[in-house]
Amino acid sequence: MESPDPPKPANRVDEIVFAKLKALGIQPALCSDAVFVRRAYLDVTGKLPSADEAKEFIQSSDQNKRVALIDRLLDRSTHADYWAMKWSDILRIKAEFPVKVWPNAAQAYYHWVWESVAQNKPYDQFARELLTSNGSNFRVGPVNFYRAIQDRTPEGIAAVAGLTLMGARIHLWPEDRRAGMAVFFSQVGYKSTSEWKEEIVFWDPSNRPPCPATRRREWTPYPSP
Repeated sequence: MESPDPPKPANRVDEIVFAKLKALGIQPALCSDAVFVRRAYLDVTGKLPSADEAKEFIQSSDQNKRVALIDRLLDRSTHADYWAMKWSDILRIKAEFPVKVWPNAAQAYYHWVWESVAQNKPYDQFARELLTSNGSNFRVGPVNFYRAIQDRTPEGIAAVAGLTLMGARIHLWPEDRRAGMAVFFSQVGYKSTSEWKEEIVFWDPSNRPPCPATRRREWTPYPSP
């Protein structure tokens, strides 16, 4: 059952969402406390509230109880467990075929994701650490982003980065934009170590692509007069 009270934006994100709904001709509505407590638990922790938890929330007269509930749920370890699992799917944290990140690396990768969620790490920082990390895949969790990619060409890495972090399939982009995206990953290098299945991900300047503006032009003789 929905609340008869009209919803009001509480922050800048709400304002953007409300503007989008208005543009789509959709009238927002506030859900009831019974619906809210169920959705909040499922969205934040992946679990339903107990009967006692739901009853306590619904019967509470606290005007700020929805915000307070979200804050409490975000502090639970189940929140980090649930969202780390979601990110594990997106980031392909798998030890088996065809990804083959391998157990030691998968453990390090998952631990980094879990800690990032638990610390409420900003998304831009999360993405930056993921894309700029370097070192052993057994010891530096986020470098496994590059190891979990089967097509290790700059174009292949760019495609995965676009889909993972932007939700975009870059093969639909214009060719010059795809090339501009791929060049960011043209200097990602890999090398193995003496430890079984360990691999180092590093910045390899030898892979630097030639810049069109500085590329040496082929000499062409002037025609005879």
